[in-house]
Amino acid sequence: MIRRGPKMETIAKYSPDKIAKVPGVTAQTRSVYAAMVNEMDQGIGKLLSKVDAIGFKDNTVAWFLSDYECMKRTNDNRPLRGHNGNSHEGGLRVR
Repeated sequence: MIRRGPKMETIAKYSPDKIAKVPGVTAQTRSVYAAMVNEMDQGIGKLLSKVDAIGFKDNTVAWFLSDYECMKRTNDNRPLRGHNGNSHEGGLRVR
């Protein structure tokens, strides 16, 4: 989400119909990932609300980064091949 003033805006890189066509990504995999993203979003919202409540909103920059690997046992690190612990790009590149 991108926050611009009071409006929250979601920018999706891929439309849901394109994601549904990706081989090897099941509805179960997507629902687990969506639940994790939702949980993270709730936590980030609480954190940013607290930052605002204590008066640091105008002096705070929040950065959110991921690590470089896919969830274990899914091997779904698209568009990169591989995962942590191997020499393919998915195991070496930080996104």
